[in-house]
Amino acid sequence: MLRAAIALLTILTWHGAAAAQTQRRAFVIGIADYRELQGIVRPVGDALAVHDRLSQLGFTAELLVNADGPTLQDAFTRFTASLQDGDVAVVYFSGHAGRVGGEFTLLAADAPPQGTRERRQQPFGLLLTTIADEIRVAGAQAQIFFIDACRGDPYVSSTPEIGPSSCGDLRSGPAFDLHAYSPWPSR
Repeated sequence: MLRAAIALLTILTWHGAAAAQTQRRAFVIGIADYRELQGIVRPVGDALAVHDRLSQLGFTAELLVNADGPTLQDAFTRFTASLQDGDVAVVYFSGHAGRVGGEFTLLAADAPPQGTRERRQQPFGLLLTTIADEIRVAGAQAQIFFIDACRGDPYVSSTPEIGPSSCGDLRSGPAFDLHAYSPWPSR
């Protein structure tokens, strides 16, 4: 997924003749060290590589590593506030994702443990539909998403708040300009 993301971004940069005032902005997230969920080996290294490549390609890129829910939400709010009409927005996420309250969610480092019924006031991830909606409302002319998340949902719970055991079919998600998901279901 990492090589494909970098290759695609390079091609898009070469073939995307943007207006002089159009900015290219990226929000790059890598979460490997989960407090209550199984850790993942590669997300931080992948995020660093994508961040570096995007910066080389002229993107203003923000890198966020092993962030908890409030930090992730605050950084995303700053990112969307930086967007202007006509900008190109790239979001890259590497880490765990799952269905939370029926919504596909990119999970923060402090996501609660599997099977929990804990209700929290603070966010423990970003909803994919919210990400797409807020970028669209900010006026970005293009949205490019790379979601490199374990599609085997880390939650094996039937509670209405967190579950079920699979992220499910993402075709019912937001209509993006471009999207890439990796790996395939149950991997």
